Amino acid sequence: MHTLILYFLLLLQPAERIDHKVTLTWKLSTSTYSGQNVYRQDCCGGFVLLKSLGKNAVSYVDNGVIGGETYNYYITVTYQGNESNPSSVAATTIPY
Repeated sequence: MHTLILYFLLLLQPAERIDHKVTLTWKLSTSTYSGQNVYRQDCCGGFVLLKSLGKNAVSYVDNGVIGGETYNYYITVTYQGNESNPSSVAATTIPY
């Protein structure tokens, strides 16, 4: 019986893996900052830091997304050891 169940589950696996990604791009209205932080909402509703970027960054690619899920992001800037308020939240749903 266990062999039959295992065989059945193997038939349900996708034939090939589909890689998904989200590309975030932005423009900054000030040049008095030293870096930027990209945050993504986690499964519990809070936002977690994905990546700290340098001053000249204007985009970030998130390769850790799954088809069928919705992802929310925001950006902050850092200056003199402080962090700005979050940008507006950008949301996207990844297709299967």
